[in-house]
Amino acid sequence: MKWLFVILIVIYSTTGLTRPQYANRSGSVSCDSCHLNPAGGGIRTIIGKAYGSHGLGFGTYSANQHFQGDMRTIALFPTANSFKSNNTGLGLMNAILSASAPITNSNQAAEMRAVVAYDAAPFFSGIQEAYLRYQTVAKDGKWLPRYITWGRFAIPFGLLTEEHRTYTKLQSRTDMRTFEMGVMLSSSPSHKIHYDLALVNGQGTGGDTGLSGGTTDFSWAIVPNLRLKPFEFPLTIGISGNFLHLDSSKSPYSVVLYSVASISEQLDWSFELVRSRYLNDENRNSNMTNFINSTKTAALYQAIRKSTSLGLYSLLNYKVGPKTDLVYKLEALTLDENYLSDAYLRHGVGIKRWINSNLNLIIRYEHAMINRAGIKESGVYAGRDFLMLILHAWL
Repeated sequence: MKWLFVILIVIYSTTGLTRPQYANRSGSVSCDSCHLNPAGGGIRTIIGKAYGSHGLGFGTYSANQHFQGDMRTIALFPTANSFKSNNTGLGLMNAILSASAPITNSNQAAEMRAVVAYDAAPFFSGIQEAYLRYQTVAKDGKWLPRYITWGRFAIPFGLLTEEHRTYTKLQSRTDMRTFEMGVMLSSSPSHKIHYDLALVNGQGTGGDTGLSGGTTDFSWAIVPNLRLKPFEFPLTIGISGNFLHLDSSKSPYSVVLYSVASISEQLDWSFELVRSRYLNDENRNSNMTNFINSTKTAALYQAIRKSTSLGLYSLLNYKVGPKTDLVYKLEALTLDENYLSDAYLRHGVGIKRWINSNLNLIIRYEHAMINRAGIKESGVYAGRDFLMLILHAWL
């Protein structure tokens, strides 16, 4: 059972990704100032590292623009008595080493850059991202792509949150341990508009040859993403889609409406609403096995395999001091939109404390509420209550 716990730790953990409120507060909808991936998330630039330092200055090695390290450990304490004995302890969530290097570099010409990130943590170790990014000469006001990204990357779907155990990310198969292989065009024609358009293999792993896992269907996916800042008020809104094509069956899809707003100098609010169809089937979305544990809830799984799901994610982040944030998170997921009363609900309350510029501690309690009889008692992962302590160090 200890091995099961370690696997659970890796599947349901927190990864460090983008902070959408940073771009929102700066008055931009573009993520390329802080991340090498023009759609956001992943390896950070020097500016991104400065934001990550939370204004506390650079560490000794943080100013290196070609290398980055990121490590998280977690202490997890389920609060239900029936799950305490075999699901408590410590785990290594990730240990990521990443690098980028320009292949061509000139102040007057376009740039080709190689980017790679490797996770050395157990069970899911291996290459996370590996791509070439071509950056054209800047032409303000033009809709032609500023960036062409080719290789393995995370698709530009909705908010790039810190959680890959978030309901909406599991629902839509867009958690941040999921990557695709393909090509992406990105640009920001103005400081109020950003778009991404990706054509990928649709596998959700990043390394497949193009054949669907476990079937003979040839698959591919189109992923459009559009972000807008329509007002002078720091509010960003966006819409994304993930449309998968399969030869011999109905094609799954997900669409998301999302927003980020800075309510005051201290308070930021993030929100997304996701609708997915034909993605409850574990053959198309392996997250569902981990989410509802189909071996214990077989009747529920059979009932929702082909249904349409609705997911909600909402996050309030309040800065109480230069080193301390308070966080409240609300998540909801109904696996069949015709039965909203059966929704999974989860409240999360916590604190994030920066110890120094390269080290922080997160303490969070999460409580799940499920109305459908027998689900919470079955011990499905998405229905458990947790107290989590996460220590994050980076370079």
